[in-house]
Amino acid sequence: MVFVTVLSPTPADAQINLANIGLYPSVVAGSPYEIELGLSAPRNIRITAYLQGPRKEKISGLSKLRSGSLRNGKWALIFNVPENTSAGKYKIYIKATSGKSILVDQDRSVDVQKKPQADRQQPSSGNNGNNSNSKPSVVYDAASGDHLESEPTFVYGLAKDCEPKSNKCPVLTPVDLLENQNECKIKDATYPSDSSLYVSSAFTTPPYSLAGRAKIDLSWFPVSFKDRPMPDQLYQSAVKTAREAEGFYEFNSYGRVDFNFNVPDKENWIALPETVNFYESLWASMTSQQVAQYLLDRAGPKGAAKTDAIMFLFPEGKYSVTSNSFYDKDFQLKLQNGVIPSARVYGIGGEIDSIGVNGFTHGIGHAMYSFEDLYIFANYSSSGKTEQPGNGWDVMIGGGEFFAWQKWHVGWLKDSEVNCVTSSNDSRTLYLEPFQSPSGKKLVVVKVNSSKVILAEYRTNTDKSILKKYDVCQRGGTLGCASKYQHSGLLVYDLDTSRKHGAGPFRVSRDSKEKLLEVGESLIYEGHKFEVIGSDGIGIYVRLAKI
Repeated sequence: MVFVTVLSPTPADAQINLANIGLYPSVVAGSPYEIELGLSAPRNIRITAYLQGPRKEKISGLSKLRSGSLRNGKWALIFNVPENTSAGKYKIYIKATSGKSILVDQDRSVDVQKKPQADRQQPSSGNNGNNSNSKPSVVYDAASGDHLESEPTFVYGLAKDCEPKSNKCPVLTPVDLLENQNECKIKDATYPSDSSLYVSSAFTTPPYSLAGRAKIDLSWFPVSFKDRPMPDQLYQSAVKTAREAEGFYEFNSYGRVDFNFNVPDKENWIALPETVNFYESLWASMTSQQVAQYLLDRAGPKGAAKTDAIMFLFPEGKYSVTSNSFYDKDFQLKLQNGVIPSARVYGIGGEIDSIGVNGFTHGIGHAMYSFEDLYIFANYSSSGKTEQPGNGWDVMIGGGEFFAWQKWHVGWLKDSEVNCVTSSNDSRTLYLEPFQSPSGKKLVVVKVNSSKVILAEYRTNTDKSILKKYDVCQRGGTLGCASKYQHSGLLVYDLDTSRKHGAGPFRVSRDSKEKLLEVGESLIYEGHKFEVIGSDGIGIYVRLAKI
């Protein structure tokens, strides 16, 4: 396929550089059509595109990152042009966004031609999207919101043992026999008696949570002392971790949230001219909010700029900051051009170690979404020691990703991607795609009562080439890999919101090192039997019933 390359000037204020664009001037209806696009920008780039026809026909495009990174790469925009599409000139609309910058290209067009009558029942032998009937292979990436309905490439999943097209897979329970997803959105049973809803794992959303937001900015401020300066190596590591964490959260949210994590340059660090001991004495009588305000006022020459959430990065060592750690979470901290609730400022209070890169994804889970710690605090455990009933499956207990339930209650997972049923002796057969899949059903919720649900999701690993596009699982990266499960299969767990925060609201049937349910295997958990009865090579078929 020969592309016609045309370049348009990039607006001076766009901050998105259009390096090249290549397109073919025509396409035959019934064929895929591709456009090549080279873009670079300071932040991750998202692309949406469509073709607008003469009769207001609209053909949505799918973006695929062919090479490079989300900030400097070459994309293919793929349009599957239906055979019944009207012939004529179609306007090409392309929109690229990077942070607050937007670049729109809508001055090009393509001629859609009808296939000759003699060829309409014959498969074409062409390629490159010009005259082929075959659907292009689509790889899930973070390039645009349009990729969300595509089929991802997965590895290490359960082997295929049935074929849906030949009706040899298990028959699913009709949708009208399932519950509306709202039925399964349980509330936090501990509210308001426990922690005034500072954190939650239910659909009683804390007032400080950024759940439902399409774009979130977080700033990570380095703090430097006279006798404990900020090492350049730690700062550089923080910058790298922030970039990786952006991709990590975008991966976990299926690209549905635009995360922008910023580590200010040296000019805007919090540079404190006295020793650590001096500030420990000064801060001892302050509340944690007063300490946070003290620091924010000293971020660069003007103080901290407006942001949605804040973390602090301290040089290595221990710090005795203040004993008033949980005072007045509604307190509004002042920024140079706005305010922020103190609950969205993480890392101040009590005896703390230096806050480094290892706890970053965990800490920003607290700061952005009011996620709670999922281990059992020592004062709630029977052993008198901290326990880990979440067994490494969730970021808030040392895991590589989040429970699918966590993704749902903060808005990353759509209602349409959840199977909701009530506890019943009636057998139901449901379908689950891998929980990393950008489309399809990914979570089974069995409502037991108003405060408890039993949950099931299909855990497996996604292709490493996909993870690289999110800057996660990179060799030499500062974050762990988000997809490194030893076993694929059905994970069953439960959430009981009547357990107090700190008492471990989630409990799981298997830890992250144990074998999960495969085809032909079953498990009785919390009075319910779960069976994996088939796999079509992409998702699995799950049968469940109360016993």
